[in-house]
Amino acid sequence: MKAISRCNRRTVLTGLLATLGGSSRLLQGKPQPDSIVKRLRGPLVPISTAFTEKEELDLKSTSQWVDWLIQKGIRLFWTTQGTSRYFYLSNTEIDDLNRSVAAVTRGRAILIAGTPFRADTNECIRFS
Repeated sequence: MKAISRCNRRTVLTGLLATLGGSSRLLQGKPQPDSIVKRLRGPLVPISTAFTEKEELDLKSTSQWVDWLIQKGIRLFWTTQGTSRYFYLSNTEIDDLNRSVAAVTRGRAILIAGTPFRADTNECIRFS
């Protein structure tokens, strides 16, 4: 069987630390997953995607809402199939939504970014 990726615990933790505003230097030697686990506390808020009157993604409004929630103390977010309306979004729109929310949360909160519902393994890896 041919390997489809070189994804392992170290690469996942490196990516996670990067989204948390950390440094991959922390992973030299033994990974430190406990520091990440300690930050997984409090309410987990699903992202309700905003749309314009023309039914297009309103990334500015969505980002402003997430920023407001962070200012109020929320530190955990996720994009999901249902709440974030992935069923109605193209892969490009899902990418744009995840990138937009990641930009607002970077270094301030944790974002668990979802993948398209019917994505194959390679596509899930790309979205990760």
